[in-house]
Amino acid sequence: MEKEENCFSEFTTITPKKKNQTIQILYDYEKHYMELVKKYSDEIRMIDNLLKSLRAEKVNFYKQEVPIIIEKLKKEEIIDEIVINQWIDRLSSDIEQSFLISERLIETYLTKSIEDFKQAIGDKVPW
Repeated sequence: MEKEENCFSEFTTITPKKKNQTIQILYDYEKHYMELVKKYSDEIRMIDNLLKSLRAEKVNFYKQEVPIIIEKLKKEEIIDEIVINQWIDRLSSDIEQSFLISERLIETYLTKSIEDFKQAIGDKVPW
């Protein structure tokens, strides 16, 4: 059975005499860090996708949805321009709150994941 090759493979054949403890600690840290990144890669991608989706939804709302709503409201001749502006301001404020809540939920999950990640690093590598 062959060993899996990775970016650290070439350093595994260093003799104990030639090993520098500081460098060895750094090597162990980096190796473990890369293993954790690989282990958590699905979660990292998921968080990235959630943030991308939230940003895209926000852009879509302001660049596409709001102009359509404004246009439809202006076609209604009985609605005053002041009322339209107030309604759009209120809609924007309410949707911003919704975006903020979504962002906080993602940040809470991200913070917990980062804490788990740091704990996993600390469990393996001495400081």
